[in-house]
Amino acid sequence: MGVLIMPEKGTALMNVLNGLYADRVGLVEKRTILIYADHDIELAAKCLKKWEHQGALRIIKDLYSSDEGDDCIELLSFIK
Repeated sequence: MGVLIMPEKGTALMNVLNGLYADRVGLVEKRTILIYADHDIELAAKCLKKWEHQGALRIIKDLYSSDEGDDCIELLSFIK
């Protein structure tokens, strides 16, 4: 029987953002961020802050005060 390895929280969001960056998408809406963070706004905000600190993105609008269609981040590089 195999061992089940649980992905780290935020991995799906990171993978999608890296894919968008590879496709040269610069701005990402709140709606997209929350879908891939399993609608967990606290998790999304924590991940985005961490990745902003690493220089991979810039937060341009706060998740908590933005509308679903608002661009909230600008992608600057791949997230590691």
